[in-house]
Amino acid sequence: MFLLPSCKFCNKFKPIFKDFAENYEGENIVFAEVNCAVSKRTCRRFKTRQYPTLKLLHKHKLYNYEDPHRKPETMTAFLDDIETNEDGKSIPDEITAFIQWREELRVDLQRLFKYKKNALFAAFSVGLVCGVILTVLTNMLCCGKSRKEKEA
Repeated sequence: MFLLPSCKFCNKFKPIFKDFAENYEGENIVFAEVNCAVSKRTCRRFKTRQYPTLKLLHKHKLYNYEDPHRKPETMTAFLDDIETNEDGKSIPDEITAFIQWREELRVDLQRLFKYKKNALFAAFSVGLVCGVILTVLTNMLCCGKSRKEKEA
């Protein structure tokens, strides 16, 4: 169960989830709570957008529990039918620091293109002009001596 401690729906559902998990004690099923205020990468990895969210990992597949009422009867039916369920998706890869940085950069660039095209164009233009000026100055400083030496 993915949850936020500040979520009133999560706090209301938590005892129901614990009772449900106790019914399966001794079987090869692990029930876990993921605090999305602490484990942000894990929640981002599993694309958790609302709370509480129930997901099942079974035989290298990810299954989303979609019933908004979260009743023990429907959760039991969901577990019982998992072997015949064809809706499983691949388990997403773990989010590394690089992947997180790349995703944040992508989102930032999308926002820039959407809302600040003129500022982005101005920054690109200034960078291009500075690059040309630095190239010219570098060539004058480095290659200027060699030309004088060739003339002498």
